[in-house]
Amino acid sequence: MSGAREASSHERAGNPAYEANSKRWTGSLERGFAMTNVSHIEAICELIFGIERADGSTNGVLDRHPGLRVVLTECFAGWLAWTLDFLDWAWSSRYQKLRDNAGSLRFTPAHSDQAPPSYYITRQISATFMWDPVAIKNRDITGLDCLMWGNDYPHNEGAYPDSQEWVQKTFAGVPESEIDYIVRENAIRVFGFTV
Repeated sequence: MSGAREASSHERAGNPAYEANSKRWTGSLERGFAMTNVSHIEAICELIFGIERADGSTNGVLDRHPGLRVVLTECFAGWLAWTLDFLDWAWSSRYQKLRDNAGSLRFTPAHSDQAPPSYYITRQISATFMWDPVAIKNRDITGLDCLMWGNDYPHNEGAYPDSQEWVQKTFAGVPESEIDYIVRENAIRVFGFTV
């Protein structure tokens, strides 16, 4: 692939489209990928803000590829509400001066017309969980689109074969329509399943 750039560790993490032998990114960012990474917030920041490109802009992957879907697995989802709030605060206040004074900096921060981080996270990123009461309690902050229940099949530490029991206990008191959305509909939408 001519003109290919080096793949970041986040692009290589759990992505079969990355060819280890060539150490080049060869996949398409239009379909999506899944990653299991303890530094998921760092990865999210890179996807949203990106790194400086040749044209001087820093718009991230999610801005340039609105159809891309990212699924963060095995990292729960309770952290999402805090992350949405913190990244929006940093984007709108802490880095506003950087955006206003971009001409005098070595890099160009996010464009002023770029949407806040919460927009990209709730539109394009999903976090999976089997049991996460904090994520369920915070769904009024995060919305439902970025939450996905999973049973971790076929791993023996997962909910399978007792998935129905786990769902009943995990989502006790949650409206059925929201349970269906988190447990079923999001996976259908994100992965393009036909049911």
